[in-house]
Amino acid sequence: MTACQISVVVPCRDDSEALDAFHVALLQSLVSTRHSFEICYVDDGSRDRTRERLAALTGADGRVRYTSFSRRFGSEAAVLAGLRMARGDAVFLLEAGPRCLPGTVLPRMLDLRRRGYDQVVARPDHTGGRRLRAALGAASHRALGHCMDVDIAEGPVGVRLLSRRAVDSVLSLPERNRFSRGIFSWVGFDTASFAYEGVRRGEALPKRGARGPRTLRRALDRGLDGVISFNSRPLRLAVHAGLLLFLGALGYALWVVLHAVLYGVVVPGYATLLMTVVALSGIQLATLGVIGEYVGRIHHETKGRPHYVVRETDDSGPTVRPASVAEGIPSDAPGADAVPAAAAGPARPRPLRQFLVFAAVGVVNTAVYLAVYASLNTRVPYLVAHAVGYTVSVVGSFLLNSYVTCRTAPTWRSFARYPLSSVAGLVAAGGLLHLGVGVLGMDKNTAALAAGVLVTPLSFLLARWAITSGRAAPLPRAVRDGAPSARPALWAVTLCLPPLGLLAAAAWFGRHVRPGADDWCFLPAARDDGVSGMIAKFYLQDNGRVANALLVGLYARFGVAGHQWFALVSALVMLGVLWTVTALALRRATLTAPRGIPLLVASMLTAVFLFATPNTYKTFYWPASSVSHTLAPVLACAAAIPLLLARTDQGRRAALVAVFGAGCFLGTLSEQASVVALVVVSCVLVLSGRIFTGRVRPYARRWCLTGVAGVVTGTLVLLTSPGSQNRRERYGANASMLSPDVLVDSLRSFRHILITLLTTWQYAGAVAAGLLLGLLCRHTGTRPAPVVLANRRLLAGAGVVSFLVSGTLCCVVAYPVFGTGVATVSRAWNDYLLLYTVLLVGAGALLGRTLRLRAGPVGAARVTGAAVCAVCCLAFAVSLGRLAQDMSTRARAWDHQDRWLRAQAAHGARVLPYKPLSVSRMGEPFGKHGSWPADCVADYYHIDKVTRANRLP
Repeated sequence: MTACQISVVVPCRDDSEALDAFHVALLQSLVSTRHSFEICYVDDGSRDRTRERLAALTGADGRVRYTSFSRRFGSEAAVLAGLRMARGDAVFLLEAGPRCLPGTVLPRMLDLRRRGYDQVVARPDHTGGRRLRAALGAASHRALGHCMDVDIAEGPVGVRLLSRRAVDSVLSLPERNRFSRGIFSWVGFDTASFAYEGVRRGEALPKRGARGPRTLRRALDRGLDGVISFNSRPLRLAVHAGLLLFLGALGYALWVVLHAVLYGVVVPGYATLLMTVVALSGIQLATLGVIGEYVGRIHHETKGRPHYVVRETDDSGPTVRPASVAEGIPSDAPGADAVPAAAAGPARPRPLRQFLVFAAVGVVNTAVYLAVYASLNTRVPYLVAHAVGYTVSVVGSFLLNSYVTCRTAPTWRSFARYPLSSVAGLVAAGGLLHLGVGVLGMDKNTAALAAGVLVTPLSFLLARWAITSGRAAPLPRAVRDGAPSARPALWAVTLCLPPLGLLAAAAWFGRHVRPGADDWCFLPAARDDGVSGMIAKFYLQDNGRVANALLVGLYARFGVAGHQWFALVSALVMLGVLWTVTALALRRATLTAPRGIPLLVASMLTAVFLFATPNTYKTFYWPASSVSHTLAPVLACAAAIPLLLARTDQGRRAALVAVFGAGCFLGTLSEQASVVALVVVSCVLVLSGRIFTGRVRPYARRWCLTGVAGVVTGTLVLLTSPGSQNRRERYGANASMLSPDVLVDSLRSFRHILITLLTTWQYAGAVAAGLLLGLLCRHTGTRPAPVVLANRRLLAGAGVVSFLVSGTLCCVVAYPVFGTGVATVSRAWNDYLLLYTVLLVGAGALLGRTLRLRAGPVGAARVTGAAVCAVCCLAFAVSLGRLAQDMSTRARAWDHQDRWLRAQAAHGARVLPYKPLSVSRMGEPFGKHGSWPADCVADYYHIDKVTRANRLP
């Protein structure tokens, strides 16, 4: 009696990356049938982590079973093992394996089975793919069918359904050299076949590595097995060839006799003799080869070796002798040759090892506490520094002991109980210290050391109890090594706190921002003429940047308060855009990660982008610069949000309109950001054939072309404006920017910038965030991914080339204004620094994916990535604290001078002294730019002139 109604047999080989998405799709299809089912996976000696992944799936679902071979025995052995495992009335055999999703084929095949068919064959229809390859495959199957005594289905088979009696008939055949497709046809029964529109390989799931020559050789070997296993036509062909040669030789002999009678005897030619001998020798050798193939198969059959050797199965029992040997079962019985090898289960954690690791973690966290305390003690009160250091130490100790010591996932309940171990250890150590000093009369230092050593085991037991409390069972290895979890990851949420706290503190420090440099000229214009007057001034006089004028007018119309709130608003906009793009990009790429990872990546990306630059004030706090160079590339990324959200034709049309509008806006906002956007979009457009799948490629190209058209339109509006012409005349930039001198100086400047970026270690935070993303991302869902992620080298190379080209062109564009100083004007770097930071995140993601697939456990890599993120945030906090002190000092002096100037102007003064107040090399009147912007300062206070003062009033 069978244990279920449906069995699904899935041969696997090096499919660890594809198993998650395939298993989800298969479960959905099987659940929809409303029948009891089981899934039987067969691992054909995979070299990746397929076996571990199958073990995890089996442990999570009792309906899943698996068998793993000790080495690779081939697809025929995998099919045989799967049929022997199957216990259902109807057996689905997925010959294509997990690399091709079956879609909605299974219910249709079951309907045909209910109509009385014992075999149902479903072939994927790839007519829209590679036509030449499909034609060659069909031709080879037809030729193979003509050479065999049985009819086989033409083309590749995706899914095959067998009834129970068909499976029993297949398993009753004892032959060793098996050709399953021929066997399925040989057993007969009523067979139905149909074609379905399947997901093509490479679109839905990642591809295996290329094996061109080996794949062709194996295909030829399978074809030869089919020809020899199912007929004796090759031997008959040798007989027919011998008879034909005999008849030919007899005819030739008659012709020689006739020629001798008529014309006399002549000396025969050597060419005819040589050709005859060579032809006969070739035929003899070919005939011997055919006979040798049959003899070899006879030899193989007589040896009686098993089809495969099992490494382990879902039944984790000890290794036993084969039943065929121990109990005398015939060797040709089904399952008799499946000799199980040792399958050791995961070893239980050893308390001694856990204790040693716990002690090492304690030493590390003590060093972390001292480092944090020493860093903050000189800037904040020592009690605050102690509290911050202790908090960081406790959180780090909890995470390290969870993942490294106890090898389990942390929970909120465990985190709430964990400090109890520290409190209990502190109380116990204090009691032992008092006992040693007060009662036993020991030295204080010796007593303290002894108390710490004696209390450590107690702290270890309490910490282990706190971490392991509230969980049902230890995590399986596959989950510890990075399997996706449906619950929010506590450590991911915890890691989000440092960058988010850093951004919150930076926004809070924005209250110390005061106008300077260009702001002195923007404030009177926005106050007197409004936003529309600001736009007209930019378009007709200043630089032609209409969108820039709009954003400047929006914050300048609020005066000093607008400058103070700009940091908070811009931080929220940048974090929100990058977070949204990250989450939507992962979803559209059919990738999933624990909750909190997209926020972690977005917050670290924002923090690195804003605070790793040489001048954070001009990058983030100076609104005039931030609007043009920092906010512009982020707004360019926002243009991709409608594209990622589009699901219908109306949504796709809206995405085209949005990207065209965004391109026009960007073209009138910043020339450098427009250059970066054009380079990136053009690169995507050129490589769209290698990046996007066939079903989304046309629309992706239309979207890119629309974005390019929008940027070009906006740039033309900017370049043809009177303000842009005035700016070029003002800076003497009418000469060609492509002159040899300009290009050489621009290349030198960009080389200097590159050296600065590559030697700034804080950018490692972006790599660490990408590393965590790569370690935890998994393919999921049943939809095919629109991006072919297999071309990772191509994507990485295209990204590097885009960054180098866009950075060089930005230096060329900025050269007429800044000259050779373009290498030191760090605020102009931000237009392409966002691309650089995103590339670092991508590089970290590729590294994490490689470690996850090849290096086994990834706990150490997770801890490293988290530590790098924390260290970078700490470094940013230190530099940001120094900048906040300078900003606070300037704000107090600026407010004092502002009140005095307003009071004097109210009393009728027309000429007043002004002391320049600069921060982070900001421009001020009477500085390196001469008296600029002294006239704007006078206009702001409604007076005629300001003079230079050496001290505050």
